[in-house]
Amino acid sequence: MRSAKNAAATEVAQSYVEAINAHDVDALAKLMSSDHEFVDSLGKRFPASAMRAGWQQYFTMVPDYWIKVDQIVSEGNVVILCGNAGGTYVPKGGR
Repeated sequence: MRSAKNAAATEVAQSYVEAINAHDVDALAKLMSSDHEFVDSLGKRFPASAMRAGWQQYFTMVPDYWIKVDQIVSEGNVVILCGNAGGTYVPKGGR
């Protein structure tokens, strides 16, 4: 049985995916708490205050970035999204 906490956390995670796929930086910023911390694939950590500019920069660098979720696993407030992500890298200054 899925708890209300699991459902709420899953809903937030799905909202992140929707905002990312829409490239909606404002929606992403609204989803982040003041203590939000983003950890990139290299392990570098970024506070919520840096994320609006970070997402804008990322969507410029990868203008067709997308996420497709195939499976969601959650327990409490921890959510794991399994699937694929992709996009086309555009070097600074264009192609």
